[in-house]
Amino acid sequence: LVPRAFDWRDDEPATVTWCMPLDSGLVKKNVEYRDAVYALPAPFNTTSRELFRTKMRYRGTVWGDANVAFVTEGLTSKQLTQLDRFNPVTGDLEKLITRNTTDAYSNPGQPLTAPNQYGRNVLVTVDNGNKVIFNNTSGSSAKGDLPFLLSYDIHQKKADTLWRCAEGFYEFVVRVLDADKLSLITRKESEKEMPNYWLKNLKLRIADRQLTAFNNPYPQME
Repeated sequence: LVPRAFDWRDDEPATVTWCMPLDSGLVKKNVEYRDAVYALPAPFNTTSRELFRTKMRYRGTVWGDANVAFVTEGLTSKQLTQLDRFNPVTGDLEKLITRNTTDAYSNPGQPLTAPNQYGRNVLVTVDNGNKVIFNNTSGSSAKGDLPFLLSYDIHQKKADTLWRCAEGFYEFVVRVLDADKLSLITRKESEKEMPNYWLKNLKLRIADRQLTAFNNPYPQME
């Protein structure tokens, strides 16, 4: 068996992680768990520890803190992807979202991350660690691409849309400046308006402030 998916555990100073197949790498094999993920801390002279097992193929982990991490698993043959919540303290792995990879409408986006004390990007949690924020910069929908920002309660497994691009524009969140205050920078454009950057505050509900004023460099083509 060949280990794969070597990576660093971003919420710890120097811990390497990797994955090993439990089905001999044969997806047709009928087993309860497909992969197991292990960790080994520096100076790497002890026995590795199993962190968790996945029922589909392990895809990767977005580490958070001592209480939460997001694990992605999936099966290409069945076009399935699944997001799990991993508790590093208890070792519990709980399913949060399962969807078809071809269903862009159900894609929540990417979880918001920020650098920690080790300079590595980890999950940003809000509401006392109960919620995370997802940023979807595509926002596929029946009405076209309308990017959005949503909060997701990791305990109640409930999503709430915080903001969505207005129809007739293409605007997406470039950066969340403060996850608790919901202040953020967006990039907005339309068929007739050049892309420009805006400052928003979703909690104060004040008027958006335009940060740039780029004009069309080719006005003769309008």
